[in-house]
Amino acid sequence: MAWKPIKPKQTGPGPFARALISRGAMLVLASVLLFVSYKCFSTVSRANAENTEWREANPDATRAELRRERRLSGAGLPLLIGIGTGGLGAIIVVAALVPSSLFERFNRPPGDPHEQAATVRRFFR
Repeated sequence: MAWKPIKPKQTGPGPFARALISRGAMLVLASVLLFVSYKCFSTVSRANAENTEWREANPDATRAELRRERRLSGAGLPLLIGIGTGGLGAIIVVAALVPSSLFERFNRPPGDPHEQAATVRRFFR
């Protein structure tokens, strides 16, 4: 009698369910990042509106005062965070929605140039 390894029974979700769960988690993460980006951009918009109100209320302000007020408006950091989280969220959305086989096609090691050109042509059909 030959020894045969005992295969454990598969518990938990199958491969399709795991892929669906991971893509759903990526979409949730991306939606949170895009919401943070939206809130940052709305903060920037509000700060710029307050800066515009101040300029209209002080028409005789000097150039130095205008520069100081624009620099101290508080819109720089939220703008930077909004751009970063929006870009990262967009990348994650693309990763969640694009099929894995497409990533495999473009991440192949360099080989036959005709094969690579055919892959690009098939992608854009």
